[in-house]
This record gives sequence, C-alpha cells and structure tokens, in this order.
Amino acid sequence: MACLEILGKRIDFEESELLLEEDFSSGEHLSNDWIEVGNAEWSIKDGVLEGKWKEGADLRHGQLFSRKQFFGDVFMEFDAQTVAPSDHDIIWWWGTTLNKEENHWDSGYLAGLGGWWKNKSGVERIEGDEVFMAMTPLFKLEPGRRYRIQCGMIEKTVFILVDGQLVMEFLDPNPLAKEAPGRIGFGVYQSHIRFGNLKVYKPKWIPVECAY
Repeated sequence: MACLEILGKRIDFEESELLLEEDFSSGEHLSNDWIEVGNAEWSIKDGVLEGKWKEGADLRHGQLFSRKQFFGDVFMEFDAQTVAPSDHDIIWWWGTTLNKEENHWDSGYLAGLGGWWKNKSGVERIEGDEVFMAMTPLFKLEPGRRYRIQCGMIEKTVFILVDGQLVMEFLDPNPLAKEAPGRIGFGVYQSHIRFGNLKVYKPKWIPVECAY
C-alpha cells in the first residue's frame, strides 16, 4: 500500500524513511537488540516473535522494547495475532522512555487491540503517574486472526489502522518523544501473542484538504 490517509494528512511510504526492518528470522539478536521488562517469556519461532505471560505470577504483564531509539514522528507496522487459548490483549508501544535501570517505563504510548477487559481498542498516553486513555468498543478482536497493524504519531495526530482501515485517531496537544528519543516495543497482558514483519518509518506526508 503506497499511501494511507488520516485526518488532513496522506502518508507516502515510497517517500518515507525506513528506520528499522525486522523479520525475526533469528533469536540470537534478542538480547542484543531488545530489552525485556516485566513478566513475560519472549522467543522467536519460525520467524515470528512470541510473547507469553508467565502464569501464576503477581505481575500480569511484560514488554519487549527496542534498544534502538527514534526521534519525533514515528510510524510502525507489523503483523500480530493471539495464540489459542489466549484471546485478548495484543499490545505495542512507541515513543517510550525507560527508567535508569531499564526495568520499567517512564513515559510512552501504549496501544492495544482486544484490551481493557472489554475487548476494546485504543491508546494510553503515559507520563509518570499521569495516564490519558482513548479507546473504542467498535473494533472487536477476533482470536487467532492475523492483523496488519499500522500506527504512530504525526505532529499531534495519534492513530491506529488495522488492515488498512482507520480504527481511531486523536490529537495530543503535547506529544511525547519530540525532544528526546523514544523506543518502540511489544507487550502482553495475561496473554500469548505472535508478532512479525516489523517496519518502522519516519513518515513522509502531505496535507490533504478536508471539505464538504
């Protein structure tokens, strides 16, 4: 897909700068290129990244963050699906900063499908103890279905597209990762998820006039 549109903007992938491409063909680089946080097991099987919550532990979530960091606007796309019997919480991150010990996040955007206990889709903007949440119940996750997820931030617009269709967007008046670099990542919440075919872009876009 050469172009995608969000409100007032058309993203041109042929002109966008590819910052990272990862097909997860080998697990040897996980410890070198990624940082494990929280309570999850991460492995690579048949070219796919798998994250699985360690059942029985008090901490119900885990994340895998890139060591590579990105400034400003970022657009990421990847494939994701739940692994049976897991049927919820496909989670990913961008614009994320970690604490000094690299064992917890300080700020970032957390997005998800099939989350918030009610099969909702949305984004949390996290900055310290402050959390802004925007979500919708109108997009329902289908367990086991593989989705192509595209998301990110352009100027003040935060958005999620799934299989080329816009699921949600909103304006953030004070976007994260504008002055300092941020990481991208994946997560699970009492879930078992597969991720693959990751690409991260610095998006190139042109304004689109909106009129009736």
